[in-house]
Amino acid sequence: MFESICIREKENGLLDLGFLAESMLFYQEVRVIVRVAALKQVVAAFGPDRLLETIQSGRLKLSYMDTMGAVQTLNFGTFNELHAPISVSAVRHKLQDVAPEIFISAIGKSGAGRRKANRLVPMVDVLPFDKAILTAARADFLSTDFLNRAFRAVLAEVVPDYTLSDVIIHSTDDVNGSIRVTTNIDYALATALFRRRNPTSDTKLSTAYLLGQILNAVLDLNIAANCNSELATTHASSVTMQLKVRDVFGKRNRSESQLTSFQDLVFSEAKAVREVINSGEKTFGELLDLLTKAEKFRVWTKGHEPNAELCKEYYRAITNDSWIDKLPGKTSRWVIFTGAGLGVDALGAGGLGTAVGVALSAVDQFMLDKLVKGWKPSQFIEGSLRRFVGR
Repeated sequence: MFESICIREKENGLLDLGFLAESMLFYQEVRVIVRVAALKQVVAAFGPDRLLETIQSGRLKLSYMDTMGAVQTLNFGTFNELHAPISVSAVRHKLQDVAPEIFISAIGKSGAGRRKANRLVPMVDVLPFDKAILTAARADFLSTDFLNRAFRAVLAEVVPDYTLSDVIIHSTDDVNGSIRVTTNIDYALATALFRRRNPTSDTKLSTAYLLGQILNAVLDLNIAANCNSELATTHASSVTMQLKVRDVFGKRNRSESQLTSFQDLVFSEAKAVREVINSGEKTFGELLDLLTKAEKFRVWTKGHEPNAELCKEYYRAITNDSWIDKLPGKTSRWVIFTGAGLGVDALGAGGLGTAVGVALSAVDQFMLDKLVKGWKPSQFIEGSLRRFVGR
């Protein structure tokens, strides 16, 4: 339990630093996937020296990606709106180019900045972008059945006030390599209801937004499987990931309905660490000092099955008589992968190399292989749980 977790930047390219702090409190190893803006954030939040020290300790790992996935949309808002999963990269965003600039800016001295950047670069994994992710996402985009289930799951999570009809996706068609999705979703109404619940958000619900959730789920699951870690994610992304994992099983298993592979773990005795880090009331330096003192308790959780009582004992042990102990309370939530239903039937009669029914994409095949070998795509859910618990 709480061994390794993978965190990726948000849609705006930035990290929620408070959530990163909470993840470091729970997990022995936190891997952060960064691009330029997020790397600047991390260097500024930790400070150059403390960042290098924390990476060397093994508590924090950085992985750098200069290419990411996105949904390209043409003719937005028209009947002929078309979508395609694509990769996006920047010309001068190689790690060896941007790291010196970031460290020089943080330190204010060219020589010292370059020396510390030269120390950082070998410590950072550069993750290539697997183009097979786009192929897998495209197959999902073209599946009317999968889109119906995925869109319904995300909308029910982000805008529960919106009334969904039995069928919300009428068709998905390949148009010269792009994809047309015909739907009866009233996005104007859905967006208005969403913003009523989230008055500070400028998110606009659309087919592109929902397809983006699916693409991100495929990307996040692929990264986490490669890193053999759990995932830090949002409520909306979590339901998409769960559906995607069940869909991979369903293609290999004769009865997807028999699979109950995830369960919620709600911990109601957490403290508002995220909030005080984001407000600037507490710093990463203060958090790291606490984690050093609590190292023996962090290792103690290794190998234990996750449950609320273990969370309670661990949290009490590492925060007792500390500044965290004095913070207001909050609720944290995990979605724990139990593996129920994963067995011989998931492999097919001929083993992992023989499909049952529909053939798997390379990404789905890789994911299933990792699941069979013991990888658990559990998720630590980002954000307040007041709405979840109230529901």
